[in-house]
Amino acid sequence: MAKAEKVSFTVIILVLYIFLNNVLTFAAIPYSSYVYDFDQEKVKVPAPYIYERIIDFKEMGIGGLSAPEDMYIGDDGNIYLLDSGNKRIVVIDKNFNLVKIIDGFINNGKEDGFNGPEGIFVTEDNHIYVADTQNERIIHLDSEGQFIREIGPPRSDVEGVIPQSYIYRPKRIGVDPVGRIYVVVKNRYEGLVSFDSAGEFMGFMGAPKVTPSISEIIWRAISTKAQKERRIRFIPTLFTSIDVDPKGFLYTTIASSDRDDLIRRLNLAGDDVLRREGFIAPKGDIVDTSDDSVVPTTFIDIKGYQYGTYSALDGINGKIFTYDVDGNLLYVFGTKGTQRGTFNNPVALEIYNNHIFVLDKGLNQLIVFKPTAFATYILSALEYYNLGLFEESTEMWQQVLKLNNHYELAYRWIANALVRENRFKEAMEYYRLANYREGYSEAFKYFRQEYVKENFIYVFIALVILLVIAFLYLHKKDNKKERMKGYKYVAAGKIKGSDFPSIVKRNLHALRYALYVIFHPFDGFWDIKHEQRGTATAATIILFFVSVTYIIVRQYTGFILNTNKLTELNIYMEFASIIVPFLLWCIVNWSITTLMDGKGKFKEIYTTTAYALTPIILINLPLTLVSNMITLEEASFYYLFTIIALLWSALLVFFGMQTIHDYTMGKNTLATIFTIVGIGIVIFIALLFFSVISKLYNFIFGIYTEIMFRL
Repeated sequence: MAKAEKVSFTVIILVLYIFLNNVLTFAAIPYSSYVYDFDQEKVKVPAPYIYERIIDFKEMGIGGLSAPEDMYIGDDGNIYLLDSGNKRIVVIDKNFNLVKIIDGFINNGKEDGFNGPEGIFVTEDNHIYVADTQNERIIHLDSEGQFIREIGPPRSDVEGVIPQSYIYRPKRIGVDPVGRIYVVVKNRYEGLVSFDSAGEFMGFMGAPKVTPSISEIIWRAISTKAQKERRIRFIPTLFTSIDVDPKGFLYTTIASSDRDDLIRRLNLAGDDVLRREGFIAPKGDIVDTSDDSVVPTTFIDIKGYQYGTYSALDGINGKIFTYDVDGNLLYVFGTKGTQRGTFNNPVALEIYNNHIFVLDKGLNQLIVFKPTAFATYILSALEYYNLGLFEESTEMWQQVLKLNNHYELAYRWIANALVRENRFKEAMEYYRLANYREGYSEAFKYFRQEYVKENFIYVFIALVILLVIAFLYLHKKDNKKERMKGYKYVAAGKIKGSDFPSIVKRNLHALRYALYVIFHPFDGFWDIKHEQRGTATAATIILFFVSVTYIIVRQYTGFILNTNKLTELNIYMEFASIIVPFLLWCIVNWSITTLMDGKGKFKEIYTTTAYALTPIILINLPLTLVSNMITLEEASFYYLFTIIALLWSALLVFFGMQTIHDYTMGKNTLATIFTIVGIGIVIFIALLFFSVISKLYNFIFGIYTEIMFRL
């Protein structure tokens, strides 16, 4: 018994030690880690990486680094540091022991060296390429650091290919598996300079295009020559870094903050093939441009990793953004500061064995980060998925959700795995949790195919019944006399006192008459005005159902087409969003047409406008049901009928106003324009009024607060 108690006590001590160690470790993390959700809001996640160590080069007996610019980690784990201030390359192994220093070489029988080098790349056979910036050349060394060749500035026999004022300052370099060389040149906008394996200039590639806005195009069209010369010219944005992924694609970053392609993945033709299927494009943080205190993301280095993942270094804010193959943000971590694990002036990023290495030029240090369980689960899940081990991948994502159940991307990847296993219905549920409509649509398409195949006979019978009903309805005997008799009953004024059944019957007939009006607008609106076949009560009922229709559309449109926050329904605001514009139209139109000799009364304007909205009810309600049965590819039909409903109602309103006011087409068009302008003026005055009232309230409240404090 005593032995068992001793074992239990030991286990308790061990558990407490592990718990306290984790608490202290994560409590010391000087930065927050997060992702963005579907609503583009930050969602905190467990730290994916934590500080492990700083490499002290002074302890190696080689002195400290001086203004290091770049680094590269070879396949064998050796780290090549470009110690630019000391004009040398420092090579250390994966255990951080010094391997060698390359501070010079023999070039054609003469001693030579580097001058302000800023870029380095190491091939699979450990050949070293250095962007010797100030010497305007690329230096190619073998695995021992011996000189092989020098590649100078690009040359072309074709006039105009290379600008006359071209200054060649190579900054970053990448070499693909077949030996082609790609160079980022400082302060040049022509694109990457590409050389073949023999060092011959092949041309410029991948220059990011700048598309001016519509306002800029219009401004340039009407500007004078002098004004055009004073404005900034539209030139492509320059590259800041380059990396070659295991498949030979080029990852590049762009010095900009107002575009979505800050990260690009170029093929051999220079085309950007990067996937951007996440909630936001792979461009760093979402920044409120109205907040001057927030500095936009500026990527200065990038590393393509296995299975299409890649990490990009934000040199301005000291953050590292990691994305998956589809462009989904996996996690963000890092910051600038003075604590361990923070940066001063990070300039280069490398990844090896799931560890992240950051070269800090301001601190002259190499900082190493190790993955936590959170990042390990994510990277393992992606690895299993790419190996076709979908069950294992799903299990890893489930572990991620245990650490953070708000991590929407986990649901998405689980759904991806379920699709691969033909479990489409389950995949749909996970896609819904992930707010990923494209994936949901694809899974639904396959689920629908299976469902129809399994229940073909029932689907066929249902379609036949619907066709028969439609045929009978369209070909039934239309007793116009009886129908019009009902309408005449409405207009006959046979209701006496509080004859409630008659009132109900009259309004039911008035509601039914709306179906006639929408197909015969001129006759219908004429009868509403002159024969009183429509009632204000029926119009109010129609307006109520229009409001209800939009609420139903908002809440019950199919997931694929519905991006509303269903938990945030405010029924009063939904009704107000219909009724307020409706009443504004009626009031302003009545005011305008009174001045333009319009013959319609306010009640007639109200009734006519409400009746004109009937198509919105008749089309949108069944369309909401249909929206739950279609895919994204078929969504164009949904939007087409939505537009038809709005246009139909708008035309009915227009012709209704023309009829009840007894206007010509031209005069009615003018009155409509004046009405729309008038609505805008009323809204402006209302906003101005509420703004003044708000400021007056704040002023009075401030005085009251000051008096209360002084008393």
